[in-house]
Amino acid sequence: MYTIKEYLKYYKNLTFEECPININDVILFTELSYIDWNNIVSKGPQKVTLKEAGMKYLEVNNKYLSNFMKSNISNLKDMLTGKRYQNIYLSNFREYVDTEKQFGALCIHFAKEKVFISFEGTNGTVIGWKEDFTLGYHFPVISQKYAINYLNEVITNKDKEIYAPSLLPNQQNILNRALKANPFLEYNTLNSKKINITNFKENNIKGNITLIDDTSIYTSIPYDKGWKVYSNNKEIKTYKINDSLLGFDLKKGKNNIELKYIPNNLDIGISISITTLIITITYLVIKKKQQKKA
Repeated sequence: MYTIKEYLKYYKNLTFEECPININDVILFTELSYIDWNNIVSKGPQKVTLKEAGMKYLEVNNKYLSNFMKSNISNLKDMLTGKRYQNIYLSNFREYVDTEKQFGALCIHFAKEKVFISFEGTNGTVIGWKEDFTLGYHFPVISQKYAINYLNEVITNKDKEIYAPSLLPNQQNILNRALKANPFLEYNTLNSKKINITNFKENNIKGNITLIDDTSIYTSIPYDKGWKVYSNNKEIKTYKINDSLLGFDLKKGKNNIELKYIPNNLDIGISISITTLIITITYLVIKKKQQKKA
């Protein structure tokens, strides 16, 4: 299994014909949507090469980047020097942030009429936390509605293959064509498989997969401690992929998978509520006993 840096080192000069798109490209393409392409990439269908856009972005002095964004920019620099990403074009960059939503999206055109729809996830800001919390009990959130509208607008008949790893099922029927990815991708040196999704809700996902070897699962879901992963009813450890996306390991054989999302503050809230309930009940019981004695 390669790290992203190792992947770029050894594969950045192979074309997509020589080495088809894989989970490492999915991570790199997803990272591109987090970059501020305002005034560099058009909000409409006009395309600009990744190289031209990247060079313009790097001219800006970005002093105050998070570690996550520093890693993204470092990967961008490596992409600009490799043959694999020379014929990539960007278009339809959108970014909307206010007190109610955090939405970002980008179209990445590659390998002859193929397009990757990259959606930016939430970050560590108050707005991002608020949206993560809302996902725990409400569907769809405002950003998901924006995503549906975005897909309706940017997909054209010229796009022969559409890759949208972060899509929800209710967004998929907009495409009217076979998507080449789902929210889960399994990748190793031998083969590539998908988890069969049997149930999908905004905070609960179920599926199954049979593996011939112990395997690392990469997802396009932004990493968050609120995601709990279970295989065959046993909780398994999760980790960050390239400091950004959710990953976990599965044992060989049949795995019935379940992911549950509970915002961390919701756990605290539930704990406080239960504690308050116990204290209240205890108080009432004691008070009732005292009244009887009186």
